[in-house]
Amino acid sequence: MSIDMLPDDILLDIFGFYVDIARMEAWQTLVHRKKRGQHHAVLERSDRVDDIELTNLKSSDWEQILAAMQEPFPELTRLQLRSHDETPSVFPDSFLGGSAPRLQHLWFEGIPFPGLPKLLLSATHLVSLRLLDIPHSGYISPEAIVTALSTSTRLKLLWLHFVSPQSRPDQARQPPPPLTRSVLPTLTNFWFQGVSKYVEIFLTLIDAPRLKVLEITFFDIVFDTPQLNRFINHTPISKLLEKAYVTSFRYDNATVVNFILETSGDDNNSG
Repeated sequence: MSIDMLPDDILLDIFGFYVDIARMEAWQTLVHRKKRGQHHAVLERSDRVDDIELTNLKSSDWEQILAAMQEPFPELTRLQLRSHDETPSVFPDSFLGGSAPRLQHLWFEGIPFPGLPKLLLSATHLVSLRLLDIPHSGYISPEAIVTALSTSTRLKLLWLHFVSPQSRPDQARQPPPPLTRSVLPTLTNFWFQGVSKYVEIFLTLIDAPRLKVLEITFFDIVFDTPQLNRFINHTPISKLLEKAYVTSFRYDNATVVNFILETSGDDNNSG
């Protein structure tokens, strides 16, 4: 019997449950599947997959992948999706069936997914959340992110990187201080890139008593950041500070300011 005669469930047992582009292409060669688009077939066994990594797909491939990932993936613990399309497909709210109860590590890069907060509410085991190059079409408000992370009591590493200064809250809106703040009890590292208004609102809504590394990149120059000051003064950073520096540079006709704080014994794990 040649390997191309084996059913998919047996192949899954042989090759494991890790899904990425390189391995899927190798799979196609091994089982003699030459038809374009067959690489998403493994995703049809959603109850067996626990690790997915997909990068550099064509637009047509993303459409097929999204169609295959509308069902729940109950065993999924790690998900990495990275797109470099200029006009990426917007992920629907039905992605993963709207739930990922065992998810621990999530990495989206260049992925517009306005419905992400709903998915995050179900991800109570989340340890690292990396949202990079968030396109303007995938803008999520700071209030929505904080609410989404309210169940992530194990979260340690958080990246929020917007790709454009256009992704900003309403400049005229100034929300009142909350009666209580959402506590992220295990958060140790927070990286942010965007406009100052966004992070000011975000930091108004949270406390992170174990934070050790804080790195903020502003697309705008701002000297009045009361919530950033409050946040720093209420975290271990203010007492254990080892490194602090500010740098600025020009990017896309804007001045970008880097604000970096690190404590001794920090955890620079990039996830």
